[in-house]
Amino acid sequence: MLGKLLDSFHALGISGWPLLACTVIVITVFFERIFFLFIVNRPVNLKMDPSKVSHHNSVLYALVHEMQSIKSLPKENRDEIMSISFTIAKRQLRMGLGMLKFIAAIAPMFGILGNVLGMVNSFTIISQGNGSINPAMVSAGLKEAMYATSTGLMVAMPAMFFEYFFGYLANSRIDNYLNYINRLNVKIEINSHSEAKKRAQERMGMGVVSAASGGIIKTTIKRPSSSALTQIKPRTGGLSQKLQNIKDNEN
Repeated sequence: MLGKLLDSFHALGISGWPLLACTVIVITVFFERIFFLFIVNRPVNLKMDPSKVSHHNSVLYALVHEMQSIKSLPKENRDEIMSISFTIAKRQLRMGLGMLKFIAAIAPMFGILGNVLGMVNSFTIISQGNGSINPAMVSAGLKEAMYATSTGLMVAMPAMFFEYFFGYLANSRIDNYLNYINRLNVKIEINSHSEAKKRAQERMGMGVVSAASGGIIKTTIKRPSSSALTQIKPRTGGLSQKLQNIKDNEN
């Protein structure tokens, strides 16, 4: 089995090494994305309590921690900060997909390169012949051309499939986490309004209590009625009456 693989690899010619490198990269990205999207960053229930988000769910845990740390800020500022955080999260969830897309485009090019080189080798051998063409003379070059083309397509097709598949999963995780963070943001906004209203009521209550404890006493001065004023009679006599009495006594 190993011998056949080595023979097939040698049949690829010079394009065998870049195609082997592309194959290794595709396999590595495949297992890394499987682990990252299915084990580390699984979808979550939108009603799950934020305190139950595991740190193993690295992307969502970072988003929830970021939201909890800025919950005291106004909603506009929270939205701006979380948009930046989601840009970073999206980059993490789509990591490696650009490489798969690149390999899906370049692997057939390496296959075509091997095809051309194989055909060149075949025509070179034919040109060096003495007029008689033996099929065995050109079989090696044709084998290299066909192997390189087919191997390039065999590498490019899985890379293209994995790029679309993992891209779909990444977008699904992003939508799931975005809905969860939006739901959490709404809860924070409702709680902030409730706390502000409660603090306003407490300040009003403290103002009433402080006014009462400060001894603010309101007195009302009643204006006397007209009947009471008529009952008050001016005092007659006084100093003028005493002077008159003194003059009478002198006389």
